[in-house]
Amino acid sequence: AHIGVGTFAIKIVSALTIFVDFAILQYCGYIPNSPEQPEAVITALYYLIAGVPIVVTMIIIVMYLFYPLTKEKHDAIRAEIDQRHQNALKENH
Repeated sequence: AHIGVGTFAIKIVSALTIFVDFAILQYCGYIPNSPEQPEAVITALYYLIAGVPIVVTMIIIVMYLFYPLTKEKHDAIRAEIDQRHQNALKENH
């Protein structure tokens, strides 16, 4: 079920991204089927292709640096999970 939820979330985010990108391009004056586009469209494409991913990556890095999960906490959580797993196996036998 967990993988299904993740896949569904990725599809939703992808659809929203496409919708927002096209809305931004339309707002900037995108002309369909035209090799010539207004400068605002070119600038918007630049930010959508380069700027947004860079900013999002920087935000993720900062979030990762301040995430409160240390190696010690991770080890303690893994030990607790392993103990619960062992207890469940004992109860089922």
